[in-house]
Amino acid sequence: MEVTGHRVRSTTLAAACEGTVRWSPVKSLWFTGMAGTMPACHDYLRHGRSPWRDGWWQLHCELHLANPPRIAIEPGIAHDRFYQWLERYWMLQQLPVALLLWLWGGAAFVVWGVCARVTAGVFGHWLIGWLAHNRGDMHHIVRGAAVQGRNIRWTSLLTMGEGWHNNHHAFPGSARLGLLPGEWDPGWWALCTLRRAGLVWGLRLPADLPARAELLTWSAHPLGPAAPDTITCQETP
Repeated sequence: MEVTGHRVRSTTLAAACEGTVRWSPVKSLWFTGMAGTMPACHDYLRHGRSPWRDGWWQLHCELHLANPPRIAIEPGIAHDRFYQWLERYWMLQQLPVALLLWLWGGAAFVVWGVCARVTAGVFGHWLIGWLAHNRGDMHHIVRGAAVQGRNIRWTSLLTMGEGWHNNHHAFPGSARLGLLPGEWDPGWWALCTLRRAGLVWGLRLPADLPARAELLTWSAHPLGPAAPDTITCQETP
């Protein structure tokens, strides 16, 4: 099986279903997006257990599949030296911040400015991930997917728009996640600012993506029975 971005190519479900979860001090890369593209997968990948069990798994354990997929990241990302540096040395990147905080306010500043900040970020990332796959509203359904994304409105500002996770599952290639009026998406606002500065380009919206036969519009959606590719998004919030 090959995993490329959000797409999974596989001739068997065994690769994503059979495996064991083990404690690991260092976690390697996993694409939990597999759960949104396959009819079945391991509970680890789809946040399929209670928050207590899933929290322990996601924060302290690693999934060892019986037949692991080959991770094939797009060359433009995999070979980007800046991304490689961020991924490889993210812990060491905290040292200059820790030193400045130590000089400014001593150990207490280091604890709150580095240790507590990193802990809150990692824990918060897991918590939003669990909620976004188990609680919240749905505009769309991806037919045949092991798990559906959910929109968590109250997290939209806190997560830079990632809280609109049902929208993300429906249109994983869209740079904008808040698609309807009132769906605030600070991440999209930031991308628009960077685009005006010439630092990013090629941003795609749902209308730019190929149609998905498996994507169904929820009957209670404000768009009614209209096809998902009729959604249009303005650049400004």
